[in-house]
Amino acid sequence: MTYSIIGILAAIIEIIINRDILWNSDKEELSETQKCYRYFLWGVLAYYTTDALWGILEANKLTTLLFIDTSLYFAAMALAVLLWTRYVISYLAADSGFEKSLYYVGNVFFILEIIVIIVNIFYPVLFWFDANGDYHASFARYITLAVQIIMFLMTSAYTLSVTAKSEGSVKRRHKTIGYFGIAMVVLIAVQVAYPLLPMYAMGYMLGTCLLHIFVVEDEKEENRKELNEALLAAEKANRAKTAFLNNMSHDIRTPMNAIVGFTSLASTHIDNKEQVSDYLDKIAVSSQHLLSLINDVLDMSRIESGKMVLEESEIHLPDLVHDLRTIIQPNISAKNLELFIDTENVVHEDIIADKLRLNQVLLNILSNAMKFTPSGGKIWFRVIEMPSSFEDRAVFRFVIKDNGIGMSEEFQKTIFDAFTREQTSTVSGIQGTGLGMSITKSIVDMMNGTIEVESATNEGSTFTVEIPCKINFITEEEEELTQLKDLRVLVVDDDSNSCLSLCGMINDLGMRADWSNKGKTAIEKTKEAIEKQDPYSYYIIDWIMPEVDGVDTVREIRKLAGDTPTIIMVTAYDLADVEQDGLQAGVNEFSSKPLFMSELKALLMRPYRESSSESASLEKMDFTGCKILLAEDNTMNQLIAEAVLKEYGFSVDIATDGQIAVDMLKEAEAGTYDAVLMDIQMPNMDGYEATRQIRAMDDPAKNSIPIIAVTANAFEEDRKLAEEAGMNGHLAKPYDIPKILETLQELLK
Repeated sequence: MTYSIIGILAAIIEIIINRDILWNSDKEELSETQKCYRYFLWGVLAYYTTDALWGILEANKLTTLLFIDTSLYFAAMALAVLLWTRYVISYLAADSGFEKSLYYVGNVFFILEIIVIIVNIFYPVLFWFDANGDYHASFARYITLAVQIIMFLMTSAYTLSVTAKSEGSVKRRHKTIGYFGIAMVVLIAVQVAYPLLPMYAMGYMLGTCLLHIFVVEDEKEENRKELNEALLAAEKANRAKTAFLNNMSHDIRTPMNAIVGFTSLASTHIDNKEQVSDYLDKIAVSSQHLLSLINDVLDMSRIESGKMVLEESEIHLPDLVHDLRTIIQPNISAKNLELFIDTENVVHEDIIADKLRLNQVLLNILSNAMKFTPSGGKIWFRVIEMPSSFEDRAVFRFVIKDNGIGMSEEFQKTIFDAFTREQTSTVSGIQGTGLGMSITKSIVDMMNGTIEVESATNEGSTFTVEIPCKINFITEEEEELTQLKDLRVLVVDDDSNSCLSLCGMINDLGMRADWSNKGKTAIEKTKEAIEKQDPYSYYIIDWIMPEVDGVDTVREIRKLAGDTPTIIMVTAYDLADVEQDGLQAGVNEFSSKPLFMSELKALLMRPYRESSSESASLEKMDFTGCKILLAEDNTMNQLIAEAVLKEYGFSVDIATDGQIAVDMLKEAEAGTYDAVLMDIQMPNMDGYEATRQIRAMDDPAKNSIPIIAVTANAFEEDRKLAEEAGMNGHLAKPYDIPKILETLQELLK
């Protein structure tokens, strides 16, 4: 009866300890691994049942029933081992070749065991009972137990090998599973020697209790912690979104109030052209601000939905940097900020990357620097080419630094989270969505780059962005600059970094570079060079410097050196502001900062080249005689487009939806229209379908007409859809008239 008592006791303990898994009492959806563990527990219970019955039947010498029960006993043992193997494989989830082998071995063992049990009915290869009802083991029993030992050893060895690569609570759970298998090996070996001892059942009973405590419950606790963390994160995100909506409500209303207010004022002063013009300027500024808010929200939505894609194109780095300088210059001047721009070790000026997104990243950071730097402050923008381990790639570090209000250490931890803004009295009056830095971080991550921030309250901030880019290997013959060899150049700039960067490039050209960070010192160096009869052939002088500015420095140098040296004036500000005074003082060339190597070479070689003929002035575009079919359902957009197009000589017909546009083109004589401006979202038929129907027309003069999408669907995937539909161009709303005219001129020329 010992078997029966142990079997019943083990079954009761297992049911009590593992009831939540056996019956899923928590009503939670079980994972695949938990389901495998549940199947294993049911297999063990089946084994306990046969064990309990065996003792009762053996005591009463019910030989026939005992034979059947013993057969089921061996089947339950093999099933439990198979289900244990499947659980271990599911738990480790490594999907290795060894796991697959283990899975197949377990299945084969179970099938062979069933075959042996069936054979045993006719011939005693596994066990048999004598005339007195006493149990006797045959040779197959020992083979069966040996295979079980091997199976447990294999699962344990594999689990413990995985344990060496894990850590923390996962390592603890792995060890428990591995040690369980080893314990079962020992207990089976004991039962081989003493068949009537219930070691197997006791091992399963204790093992399943320990597995429940140290694996199942441990996993549940870890899951609970993860759920709590996820809940806290969700609550934090909800609070941030609530704050965002509150901020957006205020931030959107601000430009909207301005637009509505100034529109109303303009209508009441319609006869005062000067006043109306001022109101329209203010409306335009507010509209641009409102558009930037909407773009931020749309960008964030696209990032979160995974719809933002990078579009690589050729980039000339000097153009990118100078364009950025041009964009931020009005705000720099308006806030009376000082701007310092320089480069370091930039060898590859032509790269391949997403120009729009790279520009967006840098502009977001520069805009913040301007926004949070008080009047009279300073902003530094530096472009550095870092060493790269790949021949076809360059790594650029963009450092943007300011001496503005900075940010707290606490806020730096969440600065790249969506919908977050630092709530202090210093920044509360500054408009923004709290999305700019989150969008920036997401784009940098998409470009396989990194972004870091260092800041302290009232001490400014430094953002460092590193982006790997493909090198655009443009095959150009290297020009030998023999005329420049050994010539002396004096660089004059109050920013030492700019001086050192320029001097490095000048020395690389075989010239001799000196530098000075003061105008007075530059004048003294000029006197000294003339006295030593080793004068400077070139001067590169910054415009804005303390004490003696660039223009006054040029005047003094011209008095000493005459007209011989070439003087180049550089500035991070608008060149138009300095050109007149600079020319009068004796400046030969003007250039925007920073100077890249290609630009430096061109400036230094210009005196040795024939002066290029003056480019013909651009004549005003004139499209007289051209006719446009405008497919647009919005009345206001119709009025704007029609008015502007007529100013440039176009005659315009309007279709209020895609179907009407197709019908008008069908009915018109070939050549009536020169181009179609096509909206996308229209009633009855959208712009894509309308374009497809036009391209399917039989008349070649009609099916080849230029079609340009002018739409609020401004994303990259929308541009691709337009191309697939057969459109020749894709322009984003609101209407950018210069771009529309430029595109039309290109298509109609």
